[in-house]
Amino acid sequence: MAATETSTRANAALDELYRQHVGEVYRYTYAALGNHADAEDLAQQTLLQAYQSWAKVSRADQPAAYVRRMLTNLYISQLRPKVRRLELLTDAPPEPRSSPTAGPEENLPPASVARSRIPIRPWPAAASPLARPGP
Repeated sequence: MAATETSTRANAALDELYRQHVGEVYRYTYAALGNHADAEDLAQQTLLQAYQSWAKVSRADQPAAYVRRMLTNLYISQLRPKVRRLELLTDAPPEPRSSPTAGPEENLPPASVARSRIPIRPWPAAASPLARPGP
């Protein structure tokens, strides 16, 4: 009988937390995502996770803050890429990349050669930045 009573109290506490904070959780998710449907999904995931780990949530000093942290963690998890790039780690250094054709940056002359090719043109007297208007 004690287990049923404890379960009933836990459900009542969870219901109370839900009623008090469902709006707040939704507002946080909507502010972060800017989309009603995605916000509802993330709020639902957060509250489901809170329900599944209610033993930890109920022992927290501030259960609402604990649920907000759960929300933040779920949001960050959604931002992470789903597929991570796999790399094989070996003792040998990676082979240098070689392209079949040289890129445009490989065909450029050194900067000193490029500067020497720029023609030097004198400024016209009227357009010279150093020319002063007459008195």
